[in-house]
Amino acid sequence: MVTVQSDSNPNKFYYVTISSCTCPDFVYRQAKIGGKCKHMLKLFGVMKPKRLSNEVIEFFKDGVSCHEAFEKYGVKLDILLEHNLIVKVGVDKYYLL
Repeated sequence: MVTVQSDSNPNKFYYVTISSCTCPDFVYRQAKIGGKCKHMLKLFGVMKPKRLSNEVIEFFKDGVSCHEAFEKYGVKLDILLEHNLIVKVGVDKYYLL
């Protein structure tokens, strides 16, 4: 577990793990849809493994729709998700971690 400072309130901190965060966005929204909050994304951005090809990094770096991602990578998306190399945010976007 890692403590991450709130962006909007420097006196507020959240407890973040690979699968959860104590912030309101994760607790009330992202957890219900299997997403990740900005604190989790910030943490994982620092810890991102360097195992992805430049092509994959370029494709996902600005986020892509689920449809585009599936058309290009198909079932390989499950592997990228399972190894925490990409993340699904909301209901229709994938981003690099």
